[in-house]
Amino acid sequence: MAAASQAVPRWKSLLDAALAKYPKQNVIQIATVDAQPHPDAPPQPRVRSHIFRAFLDSLPDGVGLPPPIPRPSASSTITERIESVTSHLLNTALGGGKGSTGPTLPLLLSTTDIRTPKVTQLIANNKVELAWWIDGTKQQFRVLGRVGLVPAPSFTDKSTSDKSSEFWEEQRVKSFKSMSTHMRAAWLRPVPGSPLSEHGGHGAAKRWPKSVEEPGKDDSEDEKRRKQADWDEALRNFALVVVEPLEVDFVDMGVVPNVRWRFWKEGEGWREEELVP
Repeated sequence: MAAASQAVPRWKSLLDAALAKYPKQNVIQIATVDAQPHPDAPPQPRVRSHIFRAFLDSLPDGVGLPPPIPRPSASSTITERIESVTSHLLNTALGGGKGSTGPTLPLLLSTTDIRTPKVTQLIANNKVELAWWIDGTKQQFRVLGRVGLVPAPSFTDKSTSDKSSEFWEEQRVKSFKSMSTHMRAAWLRPVPGSPLSEHGGHGAAKRWPKSVEEPGKDDSEDEKRRKQADWDEALRNFALVVVEPLEVDFVDMGVVPNVRWRFWKEGEGWREEELVP
């Protein structure tokens, strides 16, 4: 078993090397627990595909992580739960609590719609596991971590800002702007997972916006207003998903014999040990 290291963790170097060869293999699976899928039903696992957006290998001085998500009462509505999350997000920092050793870097970034069912699942339990299969290298990375969400500031009535919330809002907007106009339109649709019949059926879906663009200087005033309204609404629904890795299980099926390692955060560094594949 290797001693803890403060350098870039080896699992991150392995993942960077795989992505350098196969940069388009950026689809990850994120598993959560649905605490109460139906009244009186036991918890159930849920998993879905996400797009990996970026790593953050460092944070500016004075900037902490999005905090653990608070758990509202079971009777809270989805709006109340979102507002509880966002209010807490903009007032605390995960890495700054008593006895904290600081954030676990690097951080993994993805995105979601703040209205999706996974938000309520993360409210109940902010622990997740990611599964990332790089087919080109025949390598699997399973990342156990905890999640913070960075939603639009409009979800809270906080009138002041701070360095941490300003940083995360910049990251959220930067990620939104990096997407294609077609992808941004996904955040203008009705609430994901809600019955299509409640929104006019398949015929109405064909008329949903197909792109979201920032207003341009050559646009007419009416066009600018329309584009700005679409931009603001899509961005309001857009949230950054920040995963703080705590443990990584790495399997390399591309070599014979196969290789498997477990990495975990300890103190200010990472430890590792080889496992049976």
